Amino acid sequence: MRGSPARRLAAGAAALLLLLMAGAARAEERPLARVVLMPELIPSVVTQLVPITIGLSSDELPAELTGARASKAEIEALVYCGGDGSGGAWAIGAAYPVGGAAEANMRRPNMLAAPDCQAPLPAIAQRLAHAGDARAWVEIIKAHVIWTPWMLRFAVADTASAGNHASAAPRLSGLRQLKSFSTSDLHVLPPPGEQNRFDVAIGFSDSSIVAALFPARHTSNPAPYLKGDPVLEAELADAPDSSTRCSTCTRHPSRFRCSSRGCRNS
Repeated sequence: MRGSPARRLAAGAAALLLLLMAGAARAEERPLARVVLMPELIPSVVTQLVPITIGLSSDELPAELTGARASKAEIEALVYCGGDGSGGAWAIGAAYPVGGAAEANMRRPNMLAAPDCQAPLPAIAQRLAHAGDARAWVEIIKAHVIWTPWMLRFAVADTASAGNHASAAPRLSGLRQLKSFSTSDLHVLPPPGEQNRFDVAIGFSDSSIVAALFPARHTSNPAPYLKGDPVLEAELADAPDSSTRCSTCTRHPSRFRCSSRGCRNS
């Protein structure tokens, strides 16, 4: 599926929205549809957000990052690491030289998994740099994901790079904002609803993601619909705690694998 991550996340609710639009009219301030992504579904949704191309002009790069370093990178792998406790979320991404995936004429499998959320970034970079399809460099990014009306922003918290030409990696740690995507005035429906536009509100908890769809420009404060609903809170409370469910896995990686429901024998 092509388009921005915001569009791709919203498309997951498009089928539900088509049914809702055929029903009774809703109050303008209420969402037309709301989707709660539980831990079992989040990995498959996150993989739809990549690749993400990062293009940096000389004006956006701090002086120490210019010169021989690459000015573009492509995030090809991404893993959700849970909420930050303040409405945002954490994620780990792997960025490579632009064009690698296209030249190989294939979409590489996601090389990141939930245990990487607890692993040191340099260790992840070294592992991916020595993978079978290793390229000139790989840069691992710890991203802080924040949504405010009506923008989804990826900020850089930390980075680590490795590879035979690691010195050419762009070293994105000097950037405050890695990427941003508008979540307002979106076309998310196929014909015959392609003329309708929607605003998408996104909320993060430790183990779940909530997306609410509103008619475009009809809602000024979507926050109440991302939390505080008794039914929604009950669903979120049933979700496994991502901060503890994989602690055994990370301590014994040769014996266990991490899943959305906890550790399983390898």
